[in-house]
Amino acid sequence: MRTGHSQRTVKPESYEWAFEVWPTQLAGLVANSQVQPNWLGDEGNRFWYLDRSHGQKRFLLCDPDSASVTPAFDHEKLASILSDLLSIDVAAEDLPFDDISLKGPPATVSFTVNGYVYCYTDGGDTVELLTSAAPELPSPDGTLSVFLEGYDLWMRGESGEPTRITSDGCDERRYGALPDHDRLAIYRARGLLPKFPPLGVFWSPDSRFLLCARIDQSEVEPYPFMESVPYDGSLRPRVHNVRLPLAGDPGRVRQDYVLVDLRSDDPQISELQFPEGWGSLEINALTTGFTIWRDDATELFVLAANRNAQRRALVAISPESARVSIVHEESTSTFSEFGSFEYHAPSVAVLPDRNQAIWYSQSTGEGHLYLLDLDNAAPPAPLTKGDWRVLDLLYVDRQRQKVWFAASGLDPDEYPYNRHLCCVDLDRQEPNSGFEQLTEAGFDHALAGQGLHLMKVLAGLRTPSMLSPDGSYFVDNASSREAATRTTLRRSDGSAVLDLCSADTSALESIGWRPPEPFEVVLPGLRESIHGVMVLPRNFDQSLSYPVIERIYAGPQIVAQPRNFHEVLNGAFVYGAYTLADMGFVVVLMDGPGTPLRSKPFQDQPYGEADRLGVCYHAAVLHELAKSRSWMDMDRVGVNGHSWGGHASAMAMLLCPDTYHVGVSSAGIYDPAAFFTDAAERYIGSPDYGDGRRERRHPDEQPPNYIKMSPSSYAEALRGQLLLAYGDLDENALPSSLLRFYASLQRAGKAPDLLFLPGRSHALFAEPFFQKQLIDYFLRHLRGLDPDVHLPINAKPGPRPLI
Repeated sequence: MRTGHSQRTVKPESYEWAFEVWPTQLAGLVANSQVQPNWLGDEGNRFWYLDRSHGQKRFLLCDPDSASVTPAFDHEKLASILSDLLSIDVAAEDLPFDDISLKGPPATVSFTVNGYVYCYTDGGDTVELLTSAAPELPSPDGTLSVFLEGYDLWMRGESGEPTRITSDGCDERRYGALPDHDRLAIYRARGLLPKFPPLGVFWSPDSRFLLCARIDQSEVEPYPFMESVPYDGSLRPRVHNVRLPLAGDPGRVRQDYVLVDLRSDDPQISELQFPEGWGSLEINALTTGFTIWRDDATELFVLAANRNAQRRALVAISPESARVSIVHEESTSTFSEFGSFEYHAPSVAVLPDRNQAIWYSQSTGEGHLYLLDLDNAAPPAPLTKGDWRVLDLLYVDRQRQKVWFAASGLDPDEYPYNRHLCCVDLDRQEPNSGFEQLTEAGFDHALAGQGLHLMKVLAGLRTPSMLSPDGSYFVDNASSREAATRTTLRRSDGSAVLDLCSADTSALESIGWRPPEPFEVVLPGLRESIHGVMVLPRNFDQSLSYPVIERIYAGPQIVAQPRNFHEVLNGAFVYGAYTLADMGFVVVLMDGPGTPLRSKPFQDQPYGEADRLGVCYHAAVLHELAKSRSWMDMDRVGVNGHSWGGHASAMAMLLCPDTYHVGVSSAGIYDPAAFFTDAAERYIGSPDYGDGRRERRHPDEQPPNYIKMSPSSYAEALRGQLLLAYGDLDENALPSSLLRFYASLQRAGKAPDLLFLPGRSHALFAEPFFQKQLIDYFLRHLRGLDPDVHLPINAKPGPRPLI
């Protein structure tokens, strides 16, 4: 069979052509692939959104109640003011920002340009530069606020005079602040992050009590990040010591909470009193932001879980006595979540007026919602039930007695990752009482729960709900992997109010771009099929033979394949795949056993196995695909992955060497015994040194259950070409983990290649420089070509969206 290319040297024109479909290039060719409503909250159901139709960028204000859309502010006037202020020509149809904060009327808009925050009131002649003072956290009644001074919590009253609340705060013991290892410690030390109000601090509705997070990291050893080429030009390398616990460390970050009573001039601090059976549970309000008070402030509800996620509970706290009680607890032998997706807010709600709570559980094998009684230990009563799954609890309407949620798998003949808006009756007579599917079948509707509290704060992002604040409306982004997005404003019963916009794909079509080819594979022994997509070159010719590259992630907390048109263009794992394909490859993405958003048995399939991420299933899928696709050359197969995908790509090369011949693996969890605990324990279990021991006795001891999951244990199995890449300032994937794996390969007599990226964080995957090294490695070892290794690439890095 003929091969796709005959030249031995890769010409610059080949790179130029392939980088026409680089992520930032593609994003600039499509307008309105997904619209995000930014609800104005206290101002009813109005929201602003960004419309990029007809090559223009406009901030529009939608009023669902009047079915009207108007400009959010005077774009021409603001463009004129910014042109004078910045001494550049600012176009009204291309203002130099994509995000705003909007209040009014009159419309007052805040935005950021060149790192400075400005405020403009519609109709005015100037903009105001806002200060960057550390924000305070106001009380519900507006009479008090709390703020941080160092690592202690302070309060300010109406007089403006500060009152100290805590006095024992220090670097090792922090109130209202994050631990060292929030994965942004180095950026924070450089002053590159915005200032936050106190974190993990929650007011009672009567403004009397505070629940406050307290971090104790006094027993945690520092991890040294060596910045070999300091960003400020210094000649001497710099060490950044970040306290983080490794698996088996006796010293752990202790996250607990105190209650503060502010009814007197001398705030009273109470330690929480835990019940018998509390054990290793930890309250996670700092991470999730989940705190629900009774209206009279007599009780506070939070969530708790243990480190390996095998126990989780709904918890009540009495602020008067500081006593904690467990309302409901659930345990599992693998791991459990408060929802279907780690990066979304918990699918749990407390309804104090009904003395009930809505609870999410996968105890039947599918994720469903249950009704709990807060006063007794009666078994949870199912609100939803069936061979389909709830993905996110979106809204509870107590007046209409309805519960809205996102669900998938409702039709066994439909793509199982399609999300639909559904509702059931809160006053249930039986499971699925009053059930309605409110969105059109055959499309994904991009419904997602709110992002986790801590993630939103650290990233400086808003993750708007598609539902309005009172649940009356929702914004419906309907698309598929092949069909472009249609965005419609709908009432919560599914009826249409306004067509907002549609994605314009004409510029994509003009360059010959095509969406990826979906596939479904059924493997023997699996109850559920495996889905994914194949990205083909724009000049694809089925009479030719193409090397295959799997872009793998396989992590237990997120899916890699794109589910809709927006993700086809901008999905985190599609990033760079079109450019890679246009260099003469077929690129495959899939989600096999071990990944979420399917049944719990599907997600748990490889739990506790050496092949924890199920890479052998991936290899089997590739062989099945090739049976009906003669143009897939299974003698030339590569694999690349980043983060969890770094672990998966390494294990693919080691456990399936007959399938995968060339690998590029970056920033992975290569050695779980030498990795920080919150990334390992939750999904692979606690370290087990024998006899139930969780702590190591000497520095080099490794738990057997981690050893069997470590790529280093299989170093002698490497047969193909492997490139390992890492950044020295990656706080999300420790450099030493990769280097330990690299050293184990050397000890086994193997000669992997190593790409060291100085000064880089976990975001290195988005860099055009790294992506070109990845492409060149596959060109050299899968196609036998000579890439131009010194050719600079003029492409802008783009964001890799997480969800």
